Amino acid sequence: MRKFFFLETLIEKVWYSKNIFSLLLSPLSLIYISIIYLRHTLYGLGLISITKINVPTIVIGNIVAGGTGKTPLVIWL
Repeated sequence: MRKFFFLETLIEKVWYSKNIFSLLLSPLSLIYISIIYLRHTLYGLGLISITKINVPTIVIGNIVAGGTGKTPLVIWL
């Protein structure tokens, strides 16, 4: 249990620290937010359509997050 506490503390320290990397990545986050906003607006205006398929679909987890057991679950399915 102590090992996980140390890991959690380390991750929080890195995540919330203000350093040169966070300053350098800030403009990229603004670009990303702008792209997502534009995409959302285009969907809302109907300029981009949602593709519907006629087969059952299962979405497993978050594509970005790793280590949550998605692969074993998909193999099991």
